[in-house]
Amino acid sequence: MNEPTTTTITSVDELLAFCAGEPAGCTSVHLDPGGSFTCGTRATTLASLEQWATDPSRIVNAAASTDTCGRRWIIFVRQVSPPTEHDASHYLDIRAALACEGVDLIDCVIAWNANHVSMHFLEHRTTSYTAGSVGEHTAA
Repeated sequence: MNEPTTTTITSVDELLAFCAGEPAGCTSVHLDPGGSFTCGTRATTLASLEQWATDPSRIVNAAASTDTCGRRWIIFVRQVSPPTEHDASHYLDIRAALACEGVDLIDCVIAWNANHVSMHFLEHRTTSYTAGSVGEHTAA
């Protein structure tokens, strides 16, 4: 997934279409300021938000290691069960860790069965990732 494409992701629906074939696990999608895909990772061995939040070093190292990587990230998680409040807490922990590296984690979308939930939607009541709909996130 590290090869740039002409794909632009400006909404939850576009993200879901982009990640439609992703296996179970966590996938990160990195975008430039206009929403164009720059790079990312497919479902990794760290297969849950809990693992990424408990040890964010791998995702933080990825954020710190490249200048060509987009600084607006989305995490897509495919799992077998609906998200819990722990998933929301893990999202906030990961977002804070990435903010220290200058990365804006704009969403975490968790999909299970034919359902999904967007943390961005829960915060902002919009599925759009365009300018004006995404507030600057800061570390807590």
